[in-house]
Amino acid sequence: MACAALLAVSCGGDKKAEIKQMSGFVDGGTSMHVLVVDPIGGDAAQQSFALDDATDLKEAYGLLEGNVVMVDYKAAGEGEMPVATKVACSKDYADAIGRWVMPDPVREGEVMGVELRVGGKAQSINMATLRYASWELQGEAGKILLKGVSEGSGSPIEFTETATIAKDADGIYTLTIEGNGAVYTKANE
Repeated sequence: MACAALLAVSCGGDKKAEIKQMSGFVDGGTSMHVLVVDPIGGDAAQQSFALDDATDLKEAYGLLEGNVVMVDYKAAGEGEMPVATKVACSKDYADAIGRWVMPDPVREGEVMGVELRVGGKAQSINMATLRYASWELQGEAGKILLKGVSEGSGSPIEFTETATIAKDADGIYTLTIEGNGAVYTKANE
């Protein structure tokens, strides 16, 4: 009878040890100990995961707010926080964050461009009539969408541009705007 009970326990599995998955977006409430995920589509509730015992964070890429995230986790018992075992974020998102510049053709020694920030925010650099406001991953590797307002024609016109992020053999990142061919280089921070 004792053998049968032991066999039943070992074959029945422990619900807490079962690995589950959740995908969503890294929430701004994330810290170095807790990952907060907003679910894709908003059908499920926001979920927090303990990070202290995570064994695989090599693809977390800084857990930047707004980045797409896939979490493998162990379910928690009543009143406990689920424990993340593996966290993977989009490298394209992490690569996009930063200042993208080119020499200003009018003001010698100055630069112009766009700053891509966490949470999908964007801001123009030294471009008063082309105001970038937001950006997002397009879903294709290295492709992003930039959105903003152009005032170069006298009245504000909303625009959306597709851009491609690439890395050359020397490790230099470029951001090329499709349509107008502008090429920005990622500034060293």
